[in-house]
Amino acid sequence: MTEEDKIIIVEPKPYSEVGTSFKIYGILPKSWFPPDFKTGISISINLLNGLGKALSSGTSVYFDLSGKEDIDLIEGLKFVYEEQLSSNMLSFIEKTHGRMAIKLSGYKEDQFTYLPLIIKSLEPLEGVDKSIIEKYLNIEQTILQFQKDAEEYREKLEGILEQRRNDFEAAIKESSGLYMGIKNVDLAREVFEILEYSEDIEIKELEERYKETIEWTGPLAGGRAGTLDGYVFQVYSGDHDQHFHVIHRQRSVNARFSFPEIQLMSYKNSKNVISSKDQKSINDYFQKPDNFRKLEDEFRKQLN
Repeated sequence: MTEEDKIIIVEPKPYSEVGTSFKIYGILPKSWFPPDFKTGISISINLLNGLGKALSSGTSVYFDLSGKEDIDLIEGLKFVYEEQLSSNMLSFIEKTHGRMAIKLSGYKEDQFTYLPLIIKSLEPLEGVDKSIIEKYLNIEQTILQFQKDAEEYREKLEGILEQRRNDFEAAIKESSGLYMGIKNVDLAREVFEILEYSEDIEIKELEERYKETIEWTGPLAGGRAGTLDGYVFQVYSGDHDQHFHVIHRQRSVNARFSFPEIQLMSYKNSKNVISSKDQKSINDYFQKPDNFRKLEDEFRKQLN
């Protein structure tokens, strides 16, 4: 992203001290305007603690441009955003000694900027932890490193679980007496899902190795919001934008879907794609209130 593509934050400046209520004054560059910008522009606002961990699923802020013909496309769009931090948010920010950040994102994946801020009243009397300061002063790099480590942990965890699945299914084929009462593959998979997150020495060693990363992202084994025809709907707390993953192991599919729109956004290390028919089925699945509510609850849990 070039300098011309970056959002301009006029006030407050990075690392400024603010209260529990503050305003952000900025300018959205022309590149942040979607093709249909004449109707309006939306940006996402995410609250982060001092280590870059998301404190909310994000807020979509819409600027209505209808009837405004005098927008300077060269200068960009001037905007004001007001934030009132709740007591719940403040309790999380207090854990990183009053350090926090705001992430502002556009409609493209590479359109974002971080605004680190300080709430002085939340600093401990004995002073701010040096390790927090070090990570906070390089918050964008801190986030990138945590995301990289989280992806490594996730891949290794999924590798272990995939091996357990293969061992489990091989045992079913080899000995019908070993798993008496299991009469079909669907039931066998349900049993595996119960076993999948049970205590495992190899998984425990992996968790110890990535302990700090897990504390940052939250437990990656959780967040399952449902299944449909082999697809698993997963919410990862390490993901900062409002999306969830649609995974189909047998087809080697790992896709990102937007929330709450339930629309395909992109693929992550996928060998195959999801057909338009399956995309519609997934969308229809979450049109059912109970299914959508479960997805919504998983987003909420991953943030707590």
